[in-house]
Amino acid sequence: MRNLRAELNLPPGQPVPVLLSGDGDLRARLERNEPLLRRLARVASVEWVSDAAAPQAAMALIGDLTVRLPLEGLVDASAEMERLGREIAKLDQAITRAEARLANPAFVDKAPQDVVATERARLAEFGEQRATLASQRDRMAVLAG
Repeated sequence: MRNLRAELNLPPGQPVPVLLSGDGDLRARLERNEPLLRRLARVASVEWVSDAAAPQAAMALIGDLTVRLPLEGLVDASAEMERLGREIAKLDQAITRAEARLANPAFVDKAPQDVVATERARLAEFGEQRATLASQRDRMAVLAG
């Protein structure tokens, strides 16, 4: 839940509706603990749905449980796409700088190996972050229509 909220840039304290799908035993356990789930995860409502009946939503898999946050009404898709576009542009610049630094033979040859390794790790991290943000932007594009 926290990860989905963070991905969607939703405030942690904002109650959100949650759609769940899973097997009978898991459902029974979660239904028994629904008040706790509502309080700890700041959930406004819990609804059990089949995978086929689920509306457009951000989704996370937790074992056999599928957790969905319906995006409609929670997120301004166009504003979120703009924000994600700006973040991706910043990461593209950081990737370009890191690639240029690592392509410079003087840097690679003269810098301590731990500094070069750190720069390579940063480049990999920037790439992963960019892929995550691009995925989120694609999800928002689907929501925006």
